[in-house]
Amino acid sequence: MKIIRNISIVLVLLLINALAFGQCETYLQKAETLFAQKNYNEAKRQYMNYQECKPNATGIDAKIAECDFLAKGSTPLPANNSNASSVNEKKIFYNENWQGCSQYQAKYYRIAKFDATGKPVGKFFDYYITGELQSEVDGAISIDEINDRNSKFIGYAVAYYKNGVKSHETQYDNNGNVIWAKRYKENGTLIVPRTKTAIGIGSFSGYKCDQAETTATDAFINDGRFIVSKVQNNRYGNNQQTSDDVDYILSANSTCSQYARTEYTRIGNQSIPYQIPEKVNVVITLTNAQTGQIVVNSTYNLNQINRISGDLFPVKFTIRSVNGNKVTLGGVTGGTYFIGDTFNVYEVYNSALKSKIGTIKIDKSGEHKITDGAKEVKKRFEAGAKLSVEK
Repeated sequence: MKIIRNISIVLVLLLINALAFGQCETYLQKAETLFAQKNYNEAKRQYMNYQECKPNATGIDAKIAECDFLAKGSTPLPANNSNASSVNEKKIFYNENWQGCSQYQAKYYRIAKFDATGKPVGKFFDYYITGELQSEVDGAISIDEINDRNSKFIGYAVAYYKNGVKSHETQYDNNGNVIWAKRYKENGTLIVPRTKTAIGIGSFSGYKCDQAETTATDAFINDGRFIVSKVQNNRYGNNQQTSDDVDYILSANSTCSQYARTEYTRIGNQSIPYQIPEKVNVVITLTNAQTGQIVVNSTYNLNQINRISGDLFPVKFTIRSVNGNKVTLGGVTGGTYFIGDTFNVYEVYNSALKSKIGTIKIDKSGEHKITDGAKEVKKRFEAGAKLSVEK
């Protein structure tokens, strides 16, 4: 009786295994049928069921990736050629910095195919470790499994946020160089690259702080080279919350060192009144919005703070003509400058190095006087040297 009972247990176990195997194959059959019907989302689900049922099954990651790709309306992957037996599929794990790591440290994984020499073959797919499609790339010259920054991609590449919205598009040439690229916000809005420096107006405090803030803001806006916006609060350090895409934060503190008053001077027998204006000093701080480093700390008189944009971000010119000790200027980078300002003249070399050869004083007539180095400036200009006029 004991022998019969043991045989019965074995038969039951065999039956259970057979049923399990049959269920696994059912998942695979359903997946292939749905794939043929172009129902890629359901096919993916059945492939995932099959993979869970048979963890050692090969080629399923690629089928899941292909379902993801085709579900987005893309064209089918090309069939393997006669050397298909030498092409191996591989799963590569990367951390948040796209450096190779173990599965347990990974934030992303890549499904790619390689030939017998280790060269990438065809399209490959990246996933968030939680399974969402992260990117799909037409191909690669090389894939670095240690540091993906060293990989070289070719063709069209598209990346996605976890919610499925497109985050990046990039087109590479056949040498792995970027031809064009686009970035998108999570709501799908295209991020347009800006060409101007962004100034965030932060905390202005002290005597006549409102006037100081308005004057400084207007100076940057009227300059034309800057995007100006208010930061979201007036706290700095780790608590600073700036508006999007700000390069620098401008803040200031104003103090009145001398109040306006009337004084008198005697002319003959008469006492003539005259006004001494108040003196307001404004200490300007310009902070790198990304690093928190203070890059400028300067004091201005309130009446001269409108010069701030040109002082902190100097204007540059080129020389159009030289006539004796006078020059006409052109090619201005934009921005504010003032009559009486002094600019240096530099000769700029191909290596981007430069040497000072003279100075120019801005004149209201449009013909600006060379106050130093007139002969050298004229000589280098007539020789066709590249000259830059800047503070």
